[in-house]
Formats: sequence, structure tokens, C-alpha cells
Amino acid sequence: AISGVINFVLDKKYVGLKGELQGGVTTYGDDRSYKMSLTGGTGFASERGHIIVSAENSYVDGIRGLPRGWYTGVKTLINPAYGTGAGQSTSVPQLLIRQGTGFSNATPGFIVSAGPLKGVYFGPGGVPAQFNYGSLVNDPFVVGGDWKYADFGTTGDLDMRIAHRSIFSRASYAVTDDIEVFLQASYGVAHTSERATNQFNLGNLTIQRDNAFLPAQIVAQMTALGITNLRGGSLNADLGSIPASSRRALYRYVVGASGKFDAFDSAWTWDIYGQKSRSDVHNDTLISNTPNYNRAIDAVRAPNGAIVCRSTLTNPTDGCVPYNILGTGVASDAARNYVLGTAFLKVHLGEEVAAGSVHGTPFATWAGPVSVAGGMEYRREKVGGSNDGPSNTNSWFAGNYHASFGSYHVTEGFAEAVVPLAKDAVWAKAFDLNAAIRGTDYSTSGFVTTWKIGATYSLVDDITVRATRSRDIRAPNLAEQFQAGQAGTGTIADPFRNNTQSTYITLTSGNPNLVPEKADSTGIGVVLQPRFFPGF
Repeated sequence: AISGVINFVLDKKYVGLKGELQGGVTTYGDDRSYKMSLTGGTGFASERGHIIVSAENSYVDGIRGLPRGWYTGVKTLINPAYGTGAGQSTSVPQLLIRQGTGFSNATPGFIVSAGPLKGVYFGPGGVPAQFNYGSLVNDPFVVGGDWKYADFGTTGDLDMRIAHRSIFSRASYAVTDDIEVFLQASYGVAHTSERATNQFNLGNLTIQRDNAFLPAQIVAQMTALGITNLRGGSLNADLGSIPASSRRALYRYVVGASGKFDAFDSAWTWDIYGQKSRSDVHNDTLISNTPNYNRAIDAVRAPNGAIVCRSTLTNPTDGCVPYNILGTGVASDAARNYVLGTAFLKVHLGEEVAAGSVHGTPFATWAGPVSVAGGMEYRREKVGGSNDGPSNTNSWFAGNYHASFGSYHVTEGFAEAVVPLAKDAVWAKAFDLNAAIRGTDYSTSGFVTTWKIGATYSLVDDITVRATRSRDIRAPNLAEQFQAGQAGTGTIADPFRNNTQSTYITLTSGNPNLVPEKADSTGIGVVLQPRFFPGF
């Protein structure tokens, strides 16, 4: 790996007891955290056996909201002066970065974003008022004025809450002087929770003139103007920030053996192991159900004067509870409970591995012993899960989870060698060739051969030059092959419609027909170890 590899080295013969305790808090008095860990190891059976156990518990409280003074509402927006229309020019910047930027078509309650009543918003208690658009407006953004009131930048959490626990254990026993068997078991679980921003409906809502929650003065104005509905948006403050949580648990078991033997007049070592692991992931989000939300905000007066959903007039048993978005602090708990629901996803990931390798120095050249290694491995990966029903029809505002199902298995073998060609020669302090080959058979995409050939050359002890040429691959993972599909939305400025903001829908899903990506790589490096700078 040209970019580097992280190796975890386990102290298999650790003896004693050690622990760690730490805690922290920010200078603002929040995001409190702690970590506790304890490790112990000892030998048994006259030191033929050894056992180690390590456990850890940590917690980060998180930072709710954004209680920091450095947030100034910075956003990037399309410059309304850019373009080819009347009063526009293409010589000015197309994008502007401005502080004090909020939304022009959504407020915590509801704001009218189009028509003769544009700018009328419904604030605390549903009282209507006129919005101050400030110095610059280009939907969906406004700079200055009442920007802070129409911004949800501080409604999400700055840092999530994380609770983590894990335990690791290993026992080994020397069956003979040359063979040792071992067993490892580990468990880890992490809980995370955070609140995302408010649900935002940016100018895509319609309130009919006969909405039962409209103030009489607004109805009178609409009647006088001949308006039958109001087009606008809401940050849905009465629904609150969107809470999401996740639980991830890992169970891993390994059994194996290692040893040594003599062959070809040299010493060899070997190791084999089998592994079985399972990861359980549970994500859930409290979010609004879009069909319920749309029915609930369309509230009217029934013939008996009661406020009901319009849908209830034709379907009295639909269970709809009218929801008032025309203001803040005006929605009932019953309406919130009707609109909100839990989207969830349960994922089960499984992995099974069996592998073995052998390495030794069967012969030598004039420059030193030749090292060789070889081995085989079998691996099986699988994914399955379940999700809530409304997610299957993408009925939630966000968090429409879809369960994925699939599996594949891989069988591969490898061989590798390091051949010294010079040592302490006039022309080289050291010169080694190294080569490797690996054959891999994927159940989903067939057989692939990868290889590497390289050399290291040192003219003197201070300088070593190394070079490699290789054929490398990257095979698709479970998500890339079998992900059921995840929907999302985005916005883009349409240059063919005077940079009007347009919304588009994205769908990310797996492709079972993917095959490994291939790369032919060349790497050249220099290692400097100057003797005049010891330890460098």
C-alpha cells in the first residue's frame, strides 16, 4: 500500500495489571468526557499458557445545539446580479459568500414566499408579521434583515453523544515446544445520538384560504385580493430538531495455532486461524411522515365547527389529526404524535475467514538467505437486515432506510520471496529483489491475478533507494454491490432559467455486476539514515 498501512501489534505475553483513567471538559463547560480502561495478563500451567484481558469504557456527552459565538450564518448564494438578463452582467462574481444569511422562503412557523402577501410570516402564537428581507434576496436565501429568525444553523448539535464499551480476551497454550494454540474473543458496542437541523420545507407548501388555523385578518386580505391559497415554507419549529441514534455491536471470535519446523536444512514457521464475526447496526430517526404531514396541515372546519383534516371529511376513519404550522408554540401534542414517526434500519453483517501461511529460508545466494512465504485464505461476507414499512415507499421527510441483502466469498493463494543479490560489495552495500503473486477467485466477478516486483538498493548505509512495479486491484464491498438504495435531494442553480434554484432527487444503490478495479502502479522512494544524525 503506497499510502501506508496501520499495524496493530498485540503484546501476547503481557504480565501484570495496568489501567487508565482520564476525563475532559471544554472551556465552555460542556462536551464532558471520560475514559476508563484496564488490562491484565498472567501465565499459567508453568508458563506454558497465557491469558490477557482488556476492557474499556468511554463516554462523550456531546454539545447540544451550537452554543458558540463564532457562528455568523455564513452561506454561499447565487449573485442575483450575475447573468445575461436585464440589469445583469457576467463580469460580476456568480457566487457570493455572505455572513448573516438566512432563508427567504421558510421561517420557524410559516412564511408566505410568493404572491401579493409575500413576506407575511406567522410567529409566536400564530401572530402574523411582516418579514424584513434585508439588503439582498435571492431565493432561497436572504442577507441581513431578519436572517437570524429564518436560519436553522444553530438547531443541530455541534458534537454528538457517544457511549462506548469493549472487552478483549486472549488465551494461548503451548501444546508442545513447537506448537501453540490460541483463542480470542472480543465484543464492542457503541451508542451515538445527535439532533440534526429542523425539518425544512423551503417554499414548497400550500395553505388553502379555508385553512381553519388562518387568522381572520389574513383570510379577509386573501378574499379582498382574490387569492385562494398561500405558497410558502416552514422550518417546523414545533416539530423540533430531528433526533437520530445508532447502536453498533461487534462480536468476534478467533481460533488458531502457530508453530515451527525444520525443512531444507532451515527453520520454518507457520500459522493458521479461523475467524467468525458479526456486526449488528441499528439506526433510528424520529422524523415526520410526509403523507401524514401533508394531510395534517390541510386543516378545515367540519360542518359541526370542529377543526379536522380535509381528508377526514371524505374518510372519517383515516385517523388524521390537524396540525397547525401557522406559527410557533401552536401545534398540539396529538398532532405532533400523528405527524412524527420512527424510521429505522437493522443491519446484520457477517464475516467468516479461514487462512494459513508458512514462511522460511529454504536456501541462500552468495549475498544471504532467500526468504519465501506462501499461504491461502477463504473469506465469506454477507449482509442482511430489516427496516420500517414507510421507508419502502420513501414516506419520511428524511432517513428512508432500505435493508440490503447479499453475500460473496473469496478464495485466494499467494507466494512471495525476497532474494538478496549483493551485500557489502564495492558497488552496493545491499541489493535485494522482491516479488509476489496472488491469485484471487471472487464468487461475484471471477478470477483475478495480482503481482508485484521490486528492488531495494543501498550504495552506502546512509541512503536506500527502493522501487516497485505492481498490478493491484480493489474489489467492490458489500454496500457497493448490494445496497438496496438510499434517496437524497439536492439543489442546483439552473443557468438556463436565470439561475433559478432547482431541486433534484438522487438515488444511491449497489450494483451486483461490479468487478474489481485494476491499476498498474509504479512506486519509487528514498530512505535517508545519515550517520551524522544518529537515530534519524
